[in-house]
Amino acid sequence: MHSVIKIRGNEIKLFFCFLAVLCHLTRLDGQSNKPDSIQNIFYSSLKNKLTIYLYGTSRFNEFDIKKSGQSTGISYKPNENFNLGLGFTYKWIGLSAAFSFKFINNDDIKNGKTQSFGAGFDLYGKRIIWSGSLQTYKGYYWSNAENFNTNGITVNPVYIRPDINSVNISLSSLFSFNHDKFSFKAVFADNEWQRKSAGSLLFGGYVSLFGISADSSLVPFTLKNKYQEFDSILALNSFNFGYTLGYTYTLIIKHHFYVNAALLIGLSLQTIALYNLDDIAFLSESNISGKINLRFGIGYNSENYYFGISMINESYFINKDTNSQFTYNYGKIRLVYGRRF
Repeated sequence: MHSVIKIRGNEIKLFFCFLAVLCHLTRLDGQSNKPDSIQNIFYSSLKNKLTIYLYGTSRFNEFDIKKSGQSTGISYKPNENFNLGLGFTYKWIGLSAAFSFKFINNDDIKNGKTQSFGAGFDLYGKRIIWSGSLQTYKGYYWSNAENFNTNGITVNPVYIRPDINSVNISLSSLFSFNHDKFSFKAVFADNEWQRKSAGSLLFGGYVSLFGISADSSLVPFTLKNKYQEFDSILALNSFNFGYTLGYTYTLIIKHHFYVNAALLIGLSLQTIALYNLDDIAFLSESNISGKINLRFGIGYNSENYYFGISMINESYFINKDTNSQFTYNYGKIRLVYGRRF
C-alpha cells in the first residue's frame, strides 16, 4: 500500500489532545443532578435482563471525486457483504458473531471481490457516547459509470478496480445535554426502553484519518480528458480534527413504536496530502472543512422483545481547491430482533 497511512507529528499531537478532553468528559458521565424518578418517566433500563438477539449488519465505505458545479462525481464503492449473526447481552457482558453467506452475497463476478477488515466499538454512557472504528478495504468498483458520456466509448455498467486500497481510522464522542429524558441506548444499544418522546441537543468531537491509494490513476481512463486535474493522483491522505453540534429526537407512538433521527454538523481543521504517480507528495495543505453525521432508527420496544433497523452515516468533505472535491462516506446498517428473559 503506497501512501495511505503516513501520519505526521502534528496529527499525533492533536489526537492525544482529543483523548485528554475525552478522558475529562468521562469523569462527568456517571453524574446526574436530576432524580432517578425523571429517568423512570421517560425511559427505563433493561440491562439486568438476559437478551438474546438475531441481527443482520452491513458496513459501507465509499468515496466520490467531482469538480465544482457537478451534481454527480465518480463514485467508488467496495463490494460489501451483508452478514447475519447471533448475540447476547446481560448487564455489562455481551458477545456476538456474524457471518457472510454465499446465498446472500453472490455478486463477486459483477462487482468484483473486496477484501476488508473492520474493528470498532460503541460505548453508551449516561451522558456520552464513544465510538471508534478501524476499516481497511482492498478492491472497489466504479458504481455509476453509466451516468457518464465517454464520447462514444462503451463503458461497462460496473468498472472493477481491484487495485484501490483504503484505510479509515476514527474516534468520536457525543455529549447529550438532556440525558435524563433522552436515551440513545434505546435505539442503538437495545438495553433501555424510551417510554415518552424526548430529544436532546448534542455536542461532540472527532478525529479521523482517511487514506486512498491505487496502482494507477484514481480517474478511469475513459474520463482522463474530463478530469485532467485529478489524473495524476495516485493516493490521498486526509486528517481531520474538529467538533460537531446537532440535535436528536425520538418520537414514541402508542408507547412501544419509536422513530429516531439525529443530524450533526461538524467543522474541522483538515490536513490533506496528494501523491502523484511516482508516489511523491505534490500538494500538502491545511484548511477548514466540514462533516455531516446522520443517525436514524425505527422499531418496536417492550419488556420482553424488540425489533428495529438503525443506520449511522458519516460524510467528510476533502477540499483540494475551489474547483475540486473528494467526499467519503462510511457507516453501518443494522437490523435486529431480540428476546429478553
